[in-house]
Amino acid sequence: MYNQEAFIATVEQAYRSIDQAQGSTRRSPARIRVVQSQILESIRDSFAEGVIAQPAGLQEVRGFYHRKNFPIVVRQNNVPALCIGTTLTLGGYESNIINYFQSILGESVNLQQTPARYASIQIIPTRIRRRNNNQVFETLNAEHFTMFYNLMRTMNLPYTPLALGCAIVEIDYARRTVEPANLTNIFSEEQLAQYRDFLSMEQFFYKIEQFCQNL
Repeated sequence: MYNQEAFIATVEQAYRSIDQAQGSTRRSPARIRVVQSQILESIRDSFAEGVIAQPAGLQEVRGFYHRKNFPIVVRQNNVPALCIGTTLTLGGYESNIINYFQSILGESVNLQQTPARYASIQIIPTRIRRRNNNQVFETLNAEHFTMFYNLMRTMNLPYTPLALGCAIVEIDYARRTVEPANLTNIFSEEQLAQYRDFLSMEQFFYKIEQFCQNL
């Protein structure tokens, strides 16, 4: 079961690890392993008989087009049934969110012709520091979610993932703390309803738990 407080605590732990790192080591997948472990523990109670998952860590899965490593792999009778990817956005929105969106499409299509389904969690701060100037921030707005919303309302197409959760957080860069964002500062009432129906973390875990229970 999803616990927002526990999830946010692991995001803060991951962010601090990344912020303290130097150079290319900031991009090490191991730095968000704590978040992935929390995600796995949140869904483990929903596993049907014969459904298992190894501790979070990169595991190779054979897709229809190519092999790919995923941090969370749920297996039924040792056959991959669900692969979950995670991303913590700390670069610019405009380029990175488009890249992440394209990656979600690619992972979904690659697994669609196999027994496995794909799901993704995107951890997105409301403000991101520019890499060349820590005093200048890029601010998140509702338009950044349009492509995700349009994707998830076109259900049952080859490129649609099983679930997509967008965890929107507020980072205090001076104190290096992370809190849930106030979504009313980002979305209108209509946009907030769409977010809750298609992109919220609660909806993500509901879909994942239903899927795991019915395997």
